[in-house]
Amino acid sequence: MDFRLLGEIVLGLLAGLASGLLGIGGGQILIPGMVFLLGTDQKVAQGISLAFIVPTAIAGATTHWRRGNVAPRVALVIIPGALVGGVLGASLAQVLDSATLRRLFGLFLLYMSIRMIAPTFHGRVGQAIGGLLRRGPR
Repeated sequence: MDFRLLGEIVLGLLAGLASGLLGIGGGQILIPGMVFLLGTDQKVAQGISLAFIVPTAIAGATTHWRRGNVAPRVALVIIPGALVGGVLGASLAQVLDSATLRRLFGLFLLYMSIRMIAPTFHGRVGQAIGGLLRRGPR
C-alpha cells in the first residue's frame, strides 16, 4: 500500500474523530498534518480542509441534531455571515503567500489554545495591555 495514501486515510480518520468529538471543522488536524507530515502546500491544505468540512459537518450536525444539541435559530442567523466570510477569507488567502498563511494559522491555533486552556489569561493580558496604553510609554 502507498504510505502517502495510508497517511491521508489516517489523517482523515483523526480529523473526522476530532470534528465529531470536539465540534471542530477538522482543519486543526488536517492542515498541520498535510503541511508537516505530507508536505502539502498551505493553500492546497486549506482548500482540502474546506472541502472536508462539508461531509463531516453534515454527519456531525445530524448526530447532534438527533440529540437536541442544535439551536436552529442561532445556526440560521450565523450561516449567511459565515458564507460571506468564507468567500472573503478564501479570496484573501489567494493573495497571501503560503508562509504567511501558515504563520497566521499557527497564531490562530495558539491563541485559541490559550483561551481554551486558561480562559482568564485573555482577560489578564487585555488588562495589562490596557494599563500600558493608559500609562503610555516610559
